[in-house]
Amino acid sequence: MRTVVRGIVMGLLASGACMSAYATQWTTGLRVTTVQVLPDGGFWVYLAGFSDSACSTNPTGIRISANALGVTTDAVKAMLAAALSAKASGLKLAILYDDSGSVSPGSCYGQHVAFEG
Repeated sequence: MRTVVRGIVMGLLASGACMSAYATQWTTGLRVTTVQVLPDGGFWVYLAGFSDSACSTNPTGIRISANALGVTTDAVKAMLAAALSAKASGLKLAILYDDSGSVSPGSCYGQHVAFEG
């Protein structure tokens, strides 16, 4: 039993290390002002008060796209639903995003989305 628990903990630590290799920042909980759905199935989400100069191509938006930072097509759909729900309800979102330009220089891509109270 102890070996199983140790294996699970090590797996969680390893997945966290892989995650941090991509996404480097969490936004604070901010209100969604705009959601722009794109033809490729991805979307841009704009948060009130968000700005990151490292995102030089669009400093006020975070792009969520399949196959970027390990995000799957189903995850994009779930994050789009969360962003639209937050927009409609006024709830705040926090987004884990990569501002290093690893996907596309000057662009910030999101990896995780969380509601904040």
